[in-house]
Amino acid sequence: MPADEVAPAPNASVGEKIRQGFVRVLWRLGQRVLPLPLALYVNHRIIRDEPSRPPELPAMPWAFNEQQHLLERSEGRLESIESKGPGLATVSAIVAAAIGVAISLTWKDATSVQRIILCASAIYAAMSLVAPIKLVGPIDRSTVTLSQLTAAAEEGTPEASLAKVCSEAAANNDRSVLRLSNLQAASRNDLVAATLLFLVWAVTALMSS
Repeated sequence: MPADEVAPAPNASVGEKIRQGFVRVLWRLGQRVLPLPLALYVNHRIIRDEPSRPPELPAMPWAFNEQQHLLERSEGRLESIESKGPGLATVSAIVAAAIGVAISLTWKDATSVQRIILCASAIYAAMSLVAPIKLVGPIDRSTVTLSQLTAAAEEGTPEASLAKVCSEAAANNDRSVLRLSNLQAASRNDLVAATLLFLVWAVTALMSS
């Protein structure tokens, strides 16, 4: 749910513009302060698993081909998201390990403020690992199955039936891409927050030594 989705309409009332502006500010703040909880909320409450309703297209060869290409492109987007998992997991793991080492070596002598900063940094580092862990594992993807292909062959217009199946599978894949992209963006924001807090801790540790 990008920020422009909560932008006030041109003909909205003053009260509605204020409300939507407040929502937009909260949205942007949530992306920085609580990226993962916000992404999980959007993925489970806003992006719903509703049955895909592909548009009614004319029964012509170009329409059939385009619907099949839709599925191929959606699978390509899933593969692109999947390929970014290992790199993000490596960076997040390095930052989390550095924070863990800092906690184990300096916790006893750290001030209360330094402990709070380290704990906050560790929490953000842990949240940054959620998306990479999910991307490293197998990702569910929709495609044309053998049973669907057989059912389409038995109908009077097999090309149209197969094209409809391709459109529905592409819509399901795009929904998965949107959810994974939200998690990936949240992971990057969590990683940035963890790194910045760790640097703040390092500066305070140097100043107090």
